[in-house]
Amino acid sequence: MSSLSSLLKERGGPYSKPFKVKVVAVLSPQHYTGRDGTDKSSLTIAVSDGETVLKAICYDSSKYAKLKVGNSIVIREVITKSEDGHHIIVMTKTSKVLSSAPLEVDQTKFTEGEDLIRHRPAESLKIAQALTSPLKKRVSVMGRIVQYCDKRGYHKIRRWSPHHSDDQKQSKVLSSAPLEVDQTKFTEGEEDLIRHRPAESLKIAQALTSPLKKRVSVMGRIVQEDEPQRVNVRGSGSEVKIKKITIEDSTGKAKVTLWRTMADTTVRPGDFVKITDVVTNVFNNTTTLQTTSLSAIEKCDAPIERKIVEVEAVGVEEEKAELYLTTGEIINVPLPLLQVTLGKETKDEVELCTASGPITLEVEISGADTIGINLMN
Repeated sequence: MSSLSSLLKERGGPYSKPFKVKVVAVLSPQHYTGRDGTDKSSLTIAVSDGETVLKAICYDSSKYAKLKVGNSIVIREVITKSEDGHHIIVMTKTSKVLSSAPLEVDQTKFTEGEDLIRHRPAESLKIAQALTSPLKKRVSVMGRIVQYCDKRGYHKIRRWSPHHSDDQKQSKVLSSAPLEVDQTKFTEGEEDLIRHRPAESLKIAQALTSPLKKRVSVMGRIVQEDEPQRVNVRGSGSEVKIKKITIEDSTGKAKVTLWRTMADTTVRPGDFVKITDVVTNVFNNTTTLQTTSLSAIEKCDAPIERKIVEVEAVGVEEEKAELYLTTGEIINVPLPLLQVTLGKETKDEVELCTASGPITLEVEISGADTIGINLMN
Protein backbone atom coordinates (compact mmCIF):
# COMPACT_ATOMS: atom_id res chain seq x y z
CA MET A 1 0.00 0.00 0.00
CA SER A 2 1.37 3.40 -0.95
CA SER A 3 2.03 6.11 1.66
CA LEU A 4 1.34 9.84 1.68
CA SER A 5 5.08 10.52 1.68
CA SER A 6 5.34 8.54 -1.58
CA LEU A 7 2.46 10.56 -3.02
CA LEU A 8 4.32 13.79 -2.19
CA LYS A 9 7.27 12.66 -4.31
CA GLU A 10 5.11 12.24 -7.42
CA ARG A 11 4.40 14.96 -9.91
CA GLY A 12 0.99 16.62 -9.81
CA GLY A 13 -1.81 15.04 -11.81
CA PRO A 14 -3.56 11.63 -11.78
CA TYR A 15 -2.40 9.24 -9.04
CA SER A 16 -3.82 5.70 -9.26
CA LYS A 17 -1.96 3.92 -6.45
CA PRO A 18 -4.08 2.96 -3.42
CA PHE A 19 -3.18 4.43 -0.04
CA LYS A 20 -4.64 3.84 3.42
CA VAL A 21 -5.46 6.79 5.69
CA LYS A 22 -7.61 7.88 8.60
CA VAL A 23 -9.86 10.94 8.34
CA VAL A 24 -8.59 13.35 11.02
CA ALA A 25 -10.58 16.53 10.29
CA VAL A 26 -13.67 17.52 8.28
CA LEU A 27 -15.24 20.87 7.35
CA SER A 28 -18.89 21.40 6.47
CA PRO A 29 -19.77 20.80 2.80
CA GLN A 30 -19.42 23.88 0.57
CA HIS A 31 -22.22 24.46 -1.94
CA TYR A 32 -21.75 26.24 -5.27
CA THR A 33 -23.27 26.51 -8.74
CA GLY A 34 -21.55 24.57 -11.52
CA ARG A 35 -20.87 25.82 -15.04
CA ASP A 36 -24.01 24.04 -16.22
CA GLY A 37 -26.10 25.90 -13.63
CA THR A 38 -26.67 22.88 -11.38
CA ASP A 39 -26.12 22.88 -7.62
CA LYS A 40 -22.90 21.17 -6.60
CA SER A 41 -20.93 20.70 -3.41
CA SER A 42 -17.45 19.83 -2.16
CA LEU A 43 -16.15 18.46 1.12
CA THR A 44 -12.76 19.45 2.53
CA ILE A 45 -11.08 16.99 4.89
CA ALA A 46 -7.65 16.18 6.29
CA VAL A 47 -6.24 12.64 6.20
CA SER A 48 -3.23 10.99 7.80
CA ASP A 49 -1.38 7.70 7.37
CA GLY A 50 0.17 8.05 10.80
CA GLU A 51 3.20 9.98 9.54
CA THR A 52 1.96 12.66 7.15
CA VAL A 53 -1.16 14.83 7.16
CA LEU A 54 -2.61 16.13 3.87
CA LYS A 55 -5.61 18.17 2.82
CA ALA A 56 -8.15 16.47 0.55
CA ILE A 57 -11.21 17.76 -1.33
CA CYS A 58 -14.03 15.46 -2.47
CA TYR A 59 -16.40 16.56 -5.25
CA ASP A 60 -18.60 13.44 -5.14
CA SER A 61 -21.33 13.70 -2.47
CA SER A 62 -21.99 9.94 -2.62
CA LYS A 63 -18.64 9.44 -0.85
CA TYR A 64 -19.29 11.88 2.02
CA ALA A 65 -20.71 9.14 4.29
CA LYS A 66 -17.33 7.38 4.36
CA LEU A 67 -15.39 10.61 4.97
CA LYS A 68 -16.11 11.09 8.66
CA VAL A 69 -13.57 11.85 11.39
CA GLY A 70 -12.09 8.60 12.70
CA ASN A 71 -12.94 6.48 9.64
CA SER A 72 -10.10 4.39 8.16
CA ILE A 73 -10.30 4.17 4.37
CA VAL A 74 -8.39 3.11 1.27
CA ILE A 75 -8.39 5.67 -1.55
CA ARG A 76 -7.23 5.40 -5.16
CA GLU A 77 -7.68 7.09 -8.56
CA VAL A 78 -7.24 10.65 -7.29
CA ILE A 79 -5.69 13.84 -8.66
CA THR A 80 -2.90 15.63 -6.80
CA LYS A 81 -2.20 19.33 -7.08
CA SER A 82 -0.39 22.12 -5.23
CA GLU A 83 -2.15 25.12 -3.72
CA ASP A 84 -0.44 27.80 -1.64
CA GLY A 85 2.57 25.55 -1.37
CA HIS A 86 0.54 22.64 0.05
CA HIS A 87 -0.18 19.32 -1.65
CA ILE A 88 -3.89 18.56 -2.03
CA ILE A 89 -5.65 15.30 -2.86
CA VAL A 90 -8.69 15.71 -5.14
CA MET A 91 -11.39 13.03 -5.22
CA THR A 92 -13.87 12.92 -8.10
CA LYS A 93 -16.61 10.53 -9.24
CA THR A 94 -13.94 8.19 -10.67
CA SER A 95 -12.08 8.03 -7.36
CA LYS A 96 -12.62 4.99 -5.16
CA VAL A 97 -13.07 5.19 -1.39
CA LEU A 98 -13.26 1.87 0.46
CA SER A 99 -13.80 1.06 4.13
CA SER A 100 -10.76 -0.55 5.70
CA ALA A 101 -9.46 -2.12 8.88
CA PRO A 102 -8.71 0.48 11.62
CA LEU A 103 -5.50 2.50 11.21
CA GLU A 104 -3.79 3.72 14.37
CA VAL A 105 -3.02 7.47 14.21
CA ASP A 106 -1.62 9.62 17.02
CA GLN A 107 -4.03 12.18 18.49
CA THR A 108 -1.67 15.00 17.46
CA LYS A 109 -2.50 14.26 13.81
CA PHE A 110 -6.12 15.25 14.45
CA THR A 111 -4.96 18.65 15.73
CA GLU A 112 -2.56 18.99 12.80
CA GLY A 113 -5.39 18.19 10.41
CA GLU A 114 -7.63 20.86 11.94
CA ASP A 115 -4.84 23.42 11.60
CA LEU A 116 -4.26 22.41 7.99
CA ILE A 117 -7.80 22.85 6.67
CA ARG A 118 -8.66 25.93 8.72
CA HIS A 119 -6.87 29.16 7.81
CA ARG A 120 -3.90 30.39 9.84
CA PRO A 121 -1.34 33.07 8.88
CA ALA A 122 1.47 31.80 6.68
CA GLU A 123 4.97 31.21 8.02
CA SER A 124 7.10 34.36 8.46
CA LEU A 125 10.32 34.29 6.41
CA LYS A 126 13.25 36.57 5.70
CA ILE A 127 12.87 38.34 2.35
CA ALA A 128 15.67 36.32 0.72
CA GLN A 129 13.95 33.09 1.79
CA ALA A 130 10.54 34.32 0.69
CA LEU A 131 11.86 35.12 -2.82
CA THR A 132 13.10 31.55 -3.21
CA SER A 133 9.99 29.85 -1.82
CA PRO A 134 7.91 27.63 -4.17
CA LEU A 135 5.71 29.42 -6.71
CA LYS A 136 2.32 30.44 -5.28
CA LYS A 137 3.23 29.34 -1.75
CA ARG A 138 1.86 31.74 0.87
CA VAL A 139 4.47 33.30 3.17
CA SER A 140 4.63 36.30 5.53
CA VAL A 141 7.43 38.91 5.46
CA MET A 142 8.64 41.89 7.51
CA GLY A 143 10.81 44.76 6.31
CA ARG A 144 11.31 48.49 5.83
CA ILE A 145 9.65 50.14 2.82
CA VAL A 146 12.43 51.56 0.61
CA GLN A 147 10.41 52.50 -2.49
CA TYR A 148 6.82 53.38 -3.27
CA CYS A 149 4.78 54.20 -6.36
CA ASP A 150 2.14 56.84 -6.96
CA LYS A 151 0.64 58.47 -10.08
CA ARG A 152 3.96 60.21 -10.81
CA GLY A 153 5.96 56.98 -10.77
CA TYR A 154 8.38 55.25 -8.44
CA HIS A 155 10.15 57.06 -5.59
CA LYS A 156 13.06 55.71 -3.59
CA ILE A 157 13.12 56.28 0.16
CA ARG A 158 16.64 55.03 0.74
CA ARG A 159 19.39 53.24 -1.12
CA TRP A 160 18.69 49.63 -2.06
CA SER A 161 20.78 46.96 -0.34
CA PRO A 162 24.00 46.19 -2.25
CA HIS A 163 23.41 42.52 -1.64
CA HIS A 164 20.54 42.51 -4.13
CA SER A 165 21.78 42.50 -7.71
CA ASP A 166 20.09 41.92 -11.02
CA ASP A 167 23.34 40.90 -12.69
CA GLN A 168 23.07 37.57 -14.44
CA LYS A 169 25.36 34.88 -13.11
CA GLN A 170 27.31 32.68 -15.51
CA SER A 171 28.06 29.00 -14.85
CA LYS A 172 31.64 28.33 -13.83
CA VAL A 173 33.68 25.13 -14.01
CA LEU A 174 36.79 25.10 -11.83
CA SER A 175 39.53 22.53 -11.32
CA SER A 176 39.56 21.00 -7.85
CA ALA A 177 41.48 18.66 -5.60
CA PRO A 178 40.87 14.93 -6.33
CA LEU A 179 37.52 13.46 -5.18
CA GLU A 180 37.45 9.81 -4.17
CA VAL A 181 34.68 7.89 -6.00
CA ASP A 182 34.01 4.15 -5.79
CA GLN A 183 34.82 2.16 -8.94
CA THR A 184 31.21 1.00 -9.20
CA LYS A 185 30.17 4.57 -10.02
CA PHE A 186 32.27 4.44 -13.20
CA THR A 187 30.39 1.30 -14.26
CA GLU A 188 27.08 2.86 -13.32
CA GLY A 189 27.82 5.96 -15.37
CA GLU A 190 29.21 4.12 -18.38
CA GLU A 191 26.82 1.18 -18.70
CA ASP A 192 23.64 2.32 -17.00
CA LEU A 193 23.37 6.07 -17.45
CA ILE A 194 24.71 7.00 -20.89
CA ARG A 195 24.59 3.67 -22.75
CA HIS A 196 21.29 1.98 -23.57
CA ARG A 197 19.96 -1.15 -21.94
CA PRO A 198 16.27 -2.18 -21.81
CA ALA A 199 14.39 -0.39 -19.06
CA GLU A 200 13.12 -2.12 -15.94
CA SER A 201 9.99 -4.23 -16.45
CA LEU A 202 7.04 -3.10 -14.29
CA LYS A 203 3.43 -4.10 -13.76
CA ILE A 204 1.07 -1.80 -15.67
CA ALA A 205 -0.24 -0.06 -12.53
CA GLN A 206 3.35 0.72 -11.49
CA ALA A 207 4.30 1.88 -14.98
CA LEU A 208 1.43 4.37 -15.09
CA THR A 209 2.64 6.03 -11.89
CA SER A 210 6.32 6.18 -12.86
CA PRO A 211 7.93 9.62 -13.26
CA LEU A 212 7.11 11.50 -16.46
CA LYS A 213 9.38 10.47 -19.37
CA LYS A 214 11.11 7.73 -17.35
CA ARG A 215 11.65 4.67 -19.55
CA VAL A 216 10.00 1.46 -18.36
CA SER A 217 9.07 -1.89 -19.93
CA VAL A 218 5.65 -3.58 -19.63
CA MET A 219 4.02 -6.92 -20.42
CA GLY A 220 0.35 -7.58 -21.03
CA ARG A 221 -2.35 -8.96 -23.28
CA ILE A 222 -3.64 -6.73 -26.08
CA VAL A 223 -7.37 -6.18 -25.48
CA GLN A 224 -8.02 -3.39 -27.99
CA GLU A 225 -6.47 -2.07 -31.20
CA ASP A 226 -7.37 1.21 -32.89
CA GLU A 227 -7.02 1.96 -36.57
CA PRO A 228 -3.63 3.50 -37.54
CA GLN A 229 -3.65 7.22 -38.19
CA ARG A 230 -1.27 9.96 -39.26
CA VAL A 231 -0.51 12.95 -37.03
CA ASN A 232 1.57 16.10 -37.32
CA VAL A 233 4.61 16.27 -35.03
CA ARG A 234 4.59 19.48 -33.02
CA GLY A 235 7.45 21.79 -33.95
CA SER A 236 8.72 19.98 -37.04
CA GLY A 237 5.43 19.97 -38.95
CA SER A 238 6.20 16.49 -40.32
CA GLU A 239 3.50 13.82 -40.52
CA VAL A 240 4.06 10.40 -38.92
CA LYS A 241 2.09 7.21 -38.45
CA ILE A 242 0.79 6.05 -35.05
CA LYS A 243 -1.38 3.22 -33.76
CA LYS A 244 -2.95 2.93 -30.32
CA ILE A 245 -3.39 -0.36 -28.52
CA THR A 246 -4.64 -1.21 -25.03
CA ILE A 247 -2.82 -3.84 -22.98
CA GLU A 248 -3.89 -5.45 -19.70
CA ASP A 249 -2.26 -7.39 -16.90
CA SER A 250 -3.50 -8.41 -13.44
CA THR A 251 -3.04 -4.86 -12.09
CA GLY A 252 -4.92 -2.89 -14.77
CA LYS A 253 -5.05 -1.57 -18.32
CA ALA A 254 -2.99 0.99 -20.21
CA LYS A 255 -3.35 2.61 -23.61
CA VAL A 256 -0.04 2.51 -25.52
CA THR A 257 0.70 4.71 -28.54
CA LEU A 258 2.99 3.00 -31.06
CA TRP A 259 4.94 5.66 -32.99
CA ARG A 260 6.38 5.58 -36.53
CA THR A 261 7.63 2.13 -37.59
CA MET A 262 6.25 0.62 -34.38
CA ALA A 263 2.77 1.32 -35.79
CA ASP A 264 3.41 -1.32 -38.47
CA THR A 265 4.09 -4.08 -35.94
CA THR A 266 1.92 -7.14 -36.60
CA VAL A 267 0.44 -7.65 -33.14
CA ARG A 268 -3.27 -8.15 -32.65
CA PRO A 269 -5.83 -8.30 -29.83
CA GLY A 270 -5.35 -11.52 -27.89
CA ASP A 271 -1.55 -11.47 -28.26
CA PHE A 272 0.50 -11.34 -25.07
CA VAL A 273 3.38 -8.92 -25.66
CA LYS A 274 6.37 -7.27 -24.04
CA ILE A 275 7.04 -3.63 -24.90
CA THR A 276 10.36 -2.15 -23.81
CA ASP A 277 11.39 1.46 -23.16
CA VAL A 278 8.02 3.19 -23.13
CA VAL A 279 7.40 6.44 -21.26
CA THR A 280 4.38 7.94 -19.55
CA ASN A 281 2.42 10.79 -21.04
CA VAL A 282 -0.40 12.82 -19.45
CA PHE A 283 -3.14 14.44 -21.54
CA ASN A 284 -6.50 15.68 -20.22
CA ASN A 285 -5.65 14.19 -16.80
CA THR A 286 -5.28 10.71 -18.35
CA THR A 287 -1.97 8.85 -18.14
CA THR A 288 -0.94 6.70 -21.10
CA LEU A 289 2.23 5.07 -22.37
CA GLN A 290 4.04 5.76 -25.64
CA THR A 291 6.95 4.18 -27.42
CA THR A 292 10.33 5.86 -27.91
CA SER A 293 13.15 5.48 -30.40
CA LEU A 294 14.55 2.73 -28.14
CA SER A 295 11.32 0.72 -27.88
CA ALA A 296 10.82 -2.83 -29.09
CA ILE A 297 7.70 -5.00 -29.07
CA GLU A 298 7.54 -8.78 -29.23
CA LYS A 299 5.02 -11.55 -28.65
CA CYS A 300 5.69 -13.84 -25.69
CA ASP A 301 3.99 -16.48 -23.56
CA ALA A 302 1.89 -15.26 -20.64
CA PRO A 303 3.72 -16.22 -17.45
CA ILE A 304 1.89 -18.18 -14.74
CA GLU A 305 2.44 -16.64 -11.33
CA ARG A 306 1.43 -18.03 -7.93
CA LYS A 307 1.74 -15.87 -4.85
CA ILE A 308 0.35 -15.37 -1.38
CA VAL A 309 -1.06 -11.89 -0.82
CA GLU A 310 -2.46 -9.92 2.11
CA VAL A 311 -5.62 -8.04 1.13
CA GLU A 312 -6.29 -4.68 2.82
CA ALA A 313 -9.57 -3.81 1.06
CA VAL A 314 -11.85 -5.05 -1.71
CA GLY A 315 -13.71 -2.98 -4.30
CA VAL A 316 -16.47 -4.45 -6.47
CA GLU A 317 -17.59 -3.18 -9.86
CA GLU A 318 -20.02 -5.24 -11.93
CA GLU A 319 -18.51 -8.75 -12.30
CA LYS A 320 -14.99 -7.73 -11.29
CA ALA A 321 -13.38 -7.37 -7.88
CA GLU A 322 -10.26 -5.35 -7.12
CA LEU A 323 -8.00 -6.65 -4.34
CA TYR A 324 -6.05 -3.83 -2.64
CA LEU A 325 -2.93 -5.42 -1.21
CA THR A 326 -0.95 -4.22 1.80
CA THR A 327 2.03 -3.86 -0.58
CA GLY A 328 0.17 -1.22 -2.61
CA GLU A 329 -0.48 -3.55 -5.56
CA ILE A 330 -3.97 -4.10 -6.99
CA ILE A 331 -5.10 -7.42 -8.43
CA ASN A 332 -8.25 -7.78 -10.54
CA VAL A 333 -10.14 -11.04 -10.05
CA PRO A 334 -13.48 -12.41 -11.29
CA LEU A 335 -16.16 -11.62 -8.71
CA PRO A 336 -17.86 -15.06 -8.89
CA LEU A 337 -14.51 -16.76 -8.22
CA LEU A 338 -13.89 -14.56 -5.16
CA GLN A 339 -17.44 -15.07 -3.88
CA VAL A 340 -17.02 -18.85 -3.98
CA THR A 341 -13.64 -18.61 -2.23
CA LEU A 342 -14.94 -16.36 0.56
CA GLY A 343 -18.38 -17.96 0.84
CA LYS A 344 -20.07 -14.58 0.31
CA GLU A 345 -23.30 -14.17 -1.66
CA THR A 346 -23.64 -10.40 -2.11
CA LYS A 347 -21.30 -7.69 -3.35
CA ASP A 348 -21.66 -5.77 -0.07
CA GLU A 349 -20.52 -8.84 1.89
CA VAL A 350 -17.45 -9.13 -0.34
CA GLU A 351 -16.52 -5.44 0.13
CA LEU A 352 -16.80 -5.77 3.93
CA CYS A 353 -14.70 -8.95 4.17
CA THR A 354 -11.67 -6.93 5.38
CA ALA A 355 -13.55 -4.68 7.83
CA SER A 356 -12.10 -6.54 10.84
CA GLY A 357 -8.62 -6.89 9.37
CA PRO A 358 -6.64 -7.99 6.28
CA ILE A 359 -7.22 -11.45 4.78
CA THR A 360 -4.59 -13.70 3.20
CA LEU A 361 -5.18 -15.30 -0.20
CA GLU A 362 -3.18 -17.51 -2.54
CA VAL A 363 -3.78 -16.39 -6.13
CA GLU A 364 -2.78 -17.98 -9.41
CA ILE A 365 -2.36 -15.54 -12.31
CA SER A 366 -1.78 -16.17 -16.01
CA GLY A 367 -0.96 -12.93 -17.79
CA ALA A 368 -3.93 -10.64 -17.13
CA ASP A 369 -6.22 -13.40 -15.84
CA THR A 370 -6.63 -14.67 -12.28
CA ILE A 371 -7.36 -18.38 -12.68
CA GLY A 372 -7.38 -19.55 -9.06
CA ILE A 373 -7.91 -18.23 -5.50
CA ASN A 374 -7.50 -19.99 -2.15
CA LEU A 375 -8.31 -18.54 1.29
CA MET A 376 -5.33 -18.91 3.65
CA ASN A 377 -6.92 -17.65 6.91
